[in-house]
Parts: sequence; structure tokens; C-alpha cells
Amino acid sequence: MIYAQASSLHAPYHLDNWRVAGVYTRAINLVGKSGNLLTLQRAGNGISPMSWVLRSHDFDSLRETLTSGCKVNVTPHYLELGKRKVYAPQRRYSLRLVSTASGGNTIPESYVKRGDETGLYGPLSSALSHPLHSELLKLMSLFRQTLRGRNVDWCSHLGKGPGLTPTHDDLLVGMLLAARLNGVLKDDRFFAASGSLRAATTMVSVAYLEYAARGIFASPLLHFAYALSKTERLPMAVEQLLSLGHTSGADTLLGFWLGLQAIRLL
Repeated sequence: MIYAQASSLHAPYHLDNWRVAGVYTRAINLVGKSGNLLTLQRAGNGISPMSWVLRSHDFDSLRETLTSGCKVNVTPHYLELGKRKVYAPQRRYSLRLVSTASGGNTIPESYVKRGDETGLYGPLSSALSHPLHSELLKLMSLFRQTLRGRNVDWCSHLGKGPGLTPTHDDLLVGMLLAARLNGVLKDDRFFAASGSLRAATTMVSVAYLEYAARGIFASPLLHFAYALSKTERLPMAVEQLLSLGHTSGADTLLGFWLGLQAIRLL
């Protein structure tokens, strides 16, 4: 038996027809009948909006027994994957960002202009060099238009870059973090004029984007956002953010910086 340590308050209800959609070193993704995503996440990587967190040894032992496509048996109290029962967590945490009075309208350049690689634009220091890449300028322009209430279909701009969460998607999550933190995005209609996100990018990325549009973010992003007003916490928060994925952390940080620039021009 495995007892999940904690979960996101926003994770989908577990009574669904789940199947294993992907097995990775830090996450096991389950997809439901309606396309909902529930992630069993290895402890030590924070909490994602759609996740249950498992102890490291429990996660590792479960991971060894699973393959993509496995069916999941569901009961009111636990999920049964193979011969292992994963009990629903009792502790649930809100990952909704609360904008602060001081906001987060700046970040010291030394934390951004560094050598960490982004997915498409080289090291952060190069990506932030002027003039900015035309694709980044385009994203900033579209972001401003959306914040001003204009209809923007984001689908043709998503899914660009490597990984389960492509570069442009991570950029947009970072931009949404900046907008929510600074109180310039207060409703949940950011993608109202967009077509099907699921046709544009990966299901994992769609989940993060839809949560971000509602002001809900993975815990490392929240720690980073709140640390901007408490500079003694910022170095560690930036390092934790940059540790996400292969380039996801750097892409998200770049997106946050782009979002701040876009907001200043509103």
C-alpha cells in the first residue's frame, strides 16, 4: 500500500476512468476519460497543480512496475495501478497565487542574465540581449493585446520547442505568473478566444497553461513569486525554479521577465 503524502487542492477528482499516459523519472501521468490529467509526483520536486505527491521510495517502486497504457482501477479511497494501491492524500494545498501589495514588478538582472540554457533561444543571457528575438517580441505584443481585452488565438504560438512542456508554453506560463502577481489579470478568460489547446500542444502543457490562466501554479513558481519581495529568499527560489525540467525553469524565468516588460508597456 502507498499513501500519498499530499496533493494539490486543484487536482482533478480521482473517481474517473484513468489510464497511465506516461512514466517518467519524476512523474507518472494519468489521463482521464475527459482528458483530465492527474500526476503522481515524486517527492522533492514541489507540488504541481494536478498532482499527488508520493514518497521517493514509494514512487520509485511503483514506477518500476508500470508502462504507458496500463489501466487504473478506481475506488473511492484509492487508485490501483498494477498490484499497488495508492491511497488518496488527506492533506491538500492551495496553489492559487495571491498577488501582494508590493507586487513583483522587477527582478535584479543578475538573477536573469545567466548561462542557464533555454529551449529555443540559447542561454538566458543571450536570450535577453537587445535586440530581442522577433519571436519573443511577438509573444510580448500578443500578451499585451490579450491583457487589454483583445481577442487573441494563442494556438498557433504554442507547442514550439522541445519536451513535454515546449519552450513557448513555458514562456507563457511565466508571463501569466507576472500578470497574476501584478494584478493585471483578474479573470479566467485568457484563452477565451483561442481554439483547442489540446490540438496545439501536449496534454501536460495544456494542463499547466489552463491552471496558469486561472492563477494556479506549481509550488516552485509560487515560491519564486513571493521571494521577489523578500530578497533573502530569492537566490534559493531562483535555483529551485531553474531546476525544473531540462529547460523549463529557464524558459519560465525568461517568460516572467518578458511578462514584466509587457506589463510596463500597458
